[in-house]
Amino acid sequence: LFADRYEETLQDLIATEQMKPGSTITDLKETILKWYDGYVFDWKTPFNESSLDKVTRVLNPFSINNFFNYRLFSNYWLRSGPPTFLAKLIAQDPDSFVLNNLPRGDQETLTGFPLDPIDPISLSFQTGYLTLKSVSLANQEPYNFKIPNLEVEIGYPKAFFQTFFGQISKKIMFENAQKFKKAIINRDYSAIEEIIGVALTKVSSDQHISLEKLYHYIIKIYIYALQIDVRPQVASSMGRSDLDLVLPTGHYVIIEIKFEKDLSKSPIKATSSKHNKAMILAQKALDQIATKEYSKQYRLSAKETIEMGIGVYGRSTVGVKFVELKK
Repeated sequence: LFADRYEETLQDLIATEQMKPGSTITDLKETILKWYDGYVFDWKTPFNESSLDKVTRVLNPFSINNFFNYRLFSNYWLRSGPPTFLAKLIAQDPDSFVLNNLPRGDQETLTGFPLDPIDPISLSFQTGYLTLKSVSLANQEPYNFKIPNLEVEIGYPKAFFQTFFGQISKKIMFENAQKFKKAIINRDYSAIEEIIGVALTKVSSDQHISLEKLYHYIIKIYIYALQIDVRPQVASSMGRSDLDLVLPTGHYVIIEIKFEKDLSKSPIKATSSKHNKAMILAQKALDQIATKEYSKQYRLSAKETIEMGIGVYGRSTVGVKFVELKK
C-alpha cells in the first residue's frame, strides 16, 4: 500500500539519523513492524513467535498514516490522548499494569466486558494496550498477553505518567533521573524524599484513593518514567517485594512502600511531625524487607545491594530510610 513512499521516507530517516546510513527498504519495513505491528486477534490459531505468517495481525492504522506523513518514528496513537479512564482503573489494581510481568486470561478476558467490576486486563486488551503473545489450551487461563509493539512499550508508561503528573519536560525528567540515581548511590534520603514528594503533590485530589497500592503504582510509574530499570513484585522464597531497581552502576535497590492516611489511632499518635510519621512507616517497610529477606537473591550478582523503605503519610509527606548491604 505504501510502495511509492518507502524510498523517499528511508532517505529522510537516514538524513535525520533515525536509521543508519546504508539501511535498505527491508530494514525500514522491519523497523516499521517493530514500532506499529503486533496486534493479534486470531486466538483460534496457535500463536508463537516463529509462525507470524500464520496469524492474523493488524498494524496500527492511525500510527502508520502519521508515520508516513511526518517521517518520524514516534508513539502517535498514545500521544493523541492519554488513557485517563484506564489509568484510574489500573490504579485500583496496580498489579494489572503490565511492564515486566505478563498476565494470562481466559476466553472471557478476550471477549467479555464485565462492568462490575471492570477487569483491567480485559479492558487493556480490548483497547489495544495488550495483545496476544501465545495460546496454551492446556492451561485454565490459556491466553498469554504482551505489550504489542515498541510504540506502546514506550508510550504506555508515559501516557499513564501524564495522566497523574501532567506534562513535564524531558529536560526536567532527565535532571530528576540523574538526581534520583545519585541520591540512591550517596544514600541521600532527603533528596529522594523531595523528588517523590514533589511528584505526589502533582497528583490531583480526585485521583487519590486512600489505599497503599495506589502509592505503589504511582511511585512505580514515576520511577519508570525516569528510565530506570524497574521490576515490580519480584518473587522470592518468602514473598514479593514492591519494587526492585537495577541501576547501570550495578547497584540493586529493593524498595518497600508503606502508606497511612491517618495515624491518629496508632500507638505513635503522639508523634507530631508528619515527616516523623512518614519515617516510622519507612522503618516498617525496611523491617519487612529484612524479615522477608527480599535482597538475599541479589547478594552474589549485585555490585551493591541497597534496601530502601519508603513511607508516605497523608498524601505527599515522604520518609525514606536505607540499609546498605555490601558484598
